[in-house]
Amino acid sequence: MKVIVTTGGSTPSTPEEIATEAFWLAWQACDGPLGMGFLQDNPTAGKSAVIANAKTAGDYMVPSLWARSIAHVDGELHGDYVFGRMMKLDLGWTKYGVVVPSNDPHPEYQGWMRKYSSYDVLIAAAISRLSDAECKDAEESSYFDIKNPVQVNGEVAEAFLADMISDECHPDNV
Repeated sequence: MKVIVTTGGSTPSTPEEIATEAFWLAWQACDGPLGMGFLQDNPTAGKSAVIANAKTAGDYMVPSLWARSIAHVDGELHGDYVFGRMMKLDLGWTKYGVVVPSNDPHPEYQGWMRKYSSYDVLIAAAISRLSDAECKDAEESSYFDIKNPVQVNGEVAEAFLADMISDECHPDNV
């Protein structure tokens, strides 16, 4: 496992919120069910329903030993098939950041890779989405502290931050 550092004051969200948002974005990116997944398909599921399904292994109706073995563990989200969509996604979190598998994902097994080419890109998209929502919801416009930027794999992601900061949230436009 590797940790994508998401703390340090550069994002208003916690690692758990980032992991949850990344899981939600990944589910949406899967587009639809595969194979017999159409039996569990729920195209109108919202974020909370998707997360609840992942936590309870909801696509596995039979209370099998396998389904119990992948049941929810605090600090982790596991999605094999979620509402029929082939996710094959494991995310966790610590106080320092989001935990992802150390092996590379594969598009033939992980449907979310049609949109996000790596774990890093998925986590960056979640941070961006949450940051945009924070900015739009805030009474007073907040902005990113460029002196303490987000890090991806331990490296400063300046280009990522530049893309993430929207005009209406930038301190020069407040």
